[in-house]
Parts: sequence; structure tokens; C-alpha cells
Amino acid sequence: MFPGEYVPRCPRPKFRSFLFQPMSASISLESPIFLTRQLVTIPEDEENPSAVYCPICSCNRTVTIENQVITVDCGHLIPCTECRDYNIEKVLRCESCCRGITGKWVEGCNESCPRFEETTKVSALCSICSSHLRKEARCCRNTPPMGICKQKIRSKTAVFVQNPKLVKNPTPKDRPCSHFSLCQFCKKSIVKGHRSSTACKSCKSKVAEGSMSPSKKRNRIQFCLETGINQYVPPTKAKCASPSSLDALAKIAEVESKEESKTDKKDAAVPFADLKRIPVHSLLS
Repeated sequence: MFPGEYVPRCPRPKFRSFLFQPMSASISLESPIFLTRQLVTIPEDEENPSAVYCPICSCNRTVTIENQVITVDCGHLIPCTECRDYNIEKVLRCESCCRGITGKWVEGCNESCPRFEETTKVSALCSICSSHLRKEARCCRNTPPMGICKQKIRSKTAVFVQNPKLVKNPTPKDRPCSHFSLCQFCKKSIVKGHRSSTACKSCKSKVAEGSMSPSKKRNRIQFCLETGINQYVPPTKAKCASPSSLDALAKIAEVESKEESKTDKKDAAVPFADLKRIPVHSLLS
């Protein structure tokens, strides 16, 4: 090499993740309060997931799509779009997985952006590669590059949960994910939704017919997602009275206090003027 001679740089190798394999990769998502879920990543040359691991069958099962409806041939798993969207935020904070799925990584919007720093929490780990995530940055969450990455991740990932219809005599711990809950009326089936008015089809029809009415008294026992047990929820405190009623109460209290002070003065007053001196010899005689 002569001085001043131009030497072309070798092109950087393109990032190739373990995600892009001939078949869809399935990752199990474990939780102490929910049933096992499956996060599936879709290869670049495929538009939809081709297979998913079924924890009940203990093997990979074929995924089919008809009329935009995703089904698994064994019937043990169903897709959950809410869980998929929840994992999008985590993938956006993992540099390796974000590059593997979208082909690029969005850096922080400025020098002090939290995306340049990694989290130290044990719970803040990537669901795919178990690496530490970047810190959450609200300053650049809704930027156009972030929107493009989200759309790409949404089209290349899917989350499957266990079919709640196959669970007999379910309990609150048999929920597939946080987006399912027990029927608030019969407590015998798990349905989509997590509100206090969630009901199965049979209970909904009974309520519409009028043969079943929701209880007016609010149930103070609610299921806690963190502990996985039922806990008592105390009633809310009564609202403060309006300013007009407070003024009226203040006037009444003022009048009562004045009357009490008058009675106290009368009781405490002693008529010393009526008292007379008595000689000592009269007491001794």
C-alpha cells in the first residue's frame, strides 16, 4: 500500500438474527398468575406465522389463516392481539430484536434521551432474547420512525394464548392472560374482557331477557392481578358537602357555642356579695 492510496473499506455485515429462520420461532411467556403464552416471530419471507409450539401437545402445530382468521390445527391456542401490542413496546426497547425484526434501530431523539441507557431492573428483560431493555423514552414514543418500527413489529409478531373454552371448572388462576376474566354472573366460564360487567353469552342473554339482573350492591372482593388472590377493596370515602351546606353548618355551630358559653358563665358565677362573716365563738358554742 502506497502513501495516500485509497483503500476501500469492507462493507459491514448485515445483522442477522436467530429470529429469521425457515420456520417461525416460538417463545414461551411464563407467568405465575396466567397460563403459558406463546410469542411467535415471523420470518422475512413469510407474511403470517406457519407454526407455533403448543404446550398441551408438547410439539409444534400448524397455523392456518382463512378470511383473516388465525387458527391452530389442534385448537388449544388462539391469538390475542392485545398481548401482541403489549410486547411491541418491549421489542422496541431491545436493540438486537428490533434490528432482527425491522432491520433497523431507532436511536434516542437527543443526547439526554433515556433510550441511550439500559435498565438495571431484573424484571425489565426482553421476552425474546432475555437481554436488558433500553429505558422507556416518552419524548420520542410517537415519532414517525417509531411508528414505522411499530407497524413492522406488529406485522412480524403474534401472541397465542390457551383457549379458555377447553378449561373445565375454571378458577381465576386459569385465565389465559390479563385480557380474559371469569364471568361476573355464573363464574363458570372465562370470557374476553376484564371489567366488572364481563359476562358469557348465556348470562348476557338472560340479562337481556330480564330473567337475570346484575347485583346492585358492589362486590368488595376483587381479584388482584399482582398477587393472584382475591382481596377486599374498602368503600370509597363520602364526598365533601357543598359550600352552601358548610356555611349553614358553621352558623349552627356558632350559635350553639354561644349558648353553651352563656350557660357555663351562669354556672360558674358565685354570689359573693350575699356572704357574711361569722365570728369564731359562734361556731364553738
